[in-house]
Amino acid sequence: MVINGDVWTDYPFERLREYTLAPWEQTHLVMVDNPEHHPLGDFCLDEAGRVSKRVGSRPGHTYAGVALFTPAFFAGLALAAWPCGRCWMRR
Repeated sequence: MVINGDVWTDYPFERLREYTLAPWEQTHLVMVDNPEHHPLGDFCLDEAGRVSKRVGSRPGHTYAGVALFTPAFFAGLALAAWPCGRCWMRR
């Protein structure tokens, strides 16, 4: 479980504790409604709930800074601070 240090939330973390990543999943991101200062969001969800890059002016959802990641997701990344969007785009 990864939680950004600047997150203020009442998210029920037991939901993540109970979630099991499927064998094909490397992440499970918690999304929230888009705030006024970020109206288009970060990512889009397809019909199956899979995350994809938000393209153009298509509205999406905002990453909450709370997620589950497999260790494999981070394999090969340099030790550094990585915004989730940059990390995701490398996949």
